[in-house]
Amino acid sequence: MAVSVYEIDGLYYAEFGWEDFGKRSFRLWLHKNIVQKFCTKHQGLKFPIPGTKIYQTENGSLFLKETEGFTTWDVIVQCGFRGTSKITLLYPNEDEAVIVPYYVYESPRGTIGVSMGMLVSAKTDHIIIKYERKGRLYGEPKNGIQIINQEGKTQHYPKITSLEELLNLRECLT
Repeated sequence: MAVSVYEIDGLYYAEFGWEDFGKRSFRLWLHKNIVQKFCTKHQGLKFPIPGTKIYQTENGSLFLKETEGFTTWDVIVQCGFRGTSKITLLYPNEDEAVIVPYYVYESPRGTIGVSMGMLVSAKTDHIIIKYERKGRLYGEPKNGIQIINQEGKTQHYPKITSLEELLNLRECLT
């Protein structure tokens, strides 16, 4: 997933979320080295970004900075029509990662639906999320697990709701 990058007086940032009447959930400030390395003029900033971590300043601002061994992912799960979505991080534990949730309203007041997204910074080469969706899904799965690696490749396991189920399935197939 790619996001647009903006500049004010030599400072770079990206905005996430689209809440009530277009209000942004938060602004993520970017170190200039990250913009130079990972940002393209036509595509913006593309996630996941290896070698980066989200930090929070004393006044609550979020800053993406180069940190060796960490990777930052942007994950969003589309809601159903007139529904919601929810994301839970299964791996790594929430204590071992920086998690910043945000919401995308599909209409100005969210009556058409509210999708959930999150930025995740962790010292691992992949993350595992569990998702749930409500609303009219038009055949899409209402829950499942996704494994997303550092290259952005995603493995989908629809209708599986726990890591134990996933491990049992893998054992049966091998």
